[in-house]
Amino acid sequence: MDDMKKLLEEIEKLKKEIEELKGEKEKKEFMESEKIIEVIDKIEEIVKKGFSVIEGAVIGSLEGIKRSLQEKENGR
Repeated sequence: MDDMKKLLEEIEKLKKEIEELKGEKEKKEFMESEKIIEVIDKIEEIVKKGFSVIEGAVIGSLEGIKRSLQEKENGR
């Protein structure tokens, strides 16, 4: 009987350890997900800034062309 009781206690102990390990794994996976989200946010910021710069360059070029055409027209 004593052996059986010890085995049951050991089984319960192992069950608790397994649950703790599962919790640690889930926490680690959650932390990894958070890091991925942070990286995605940073990439999003870089892309937005990049497009903003491109937009500014395109608009500036178009305004320059427009101004040049207006000056030619007025100079005639």
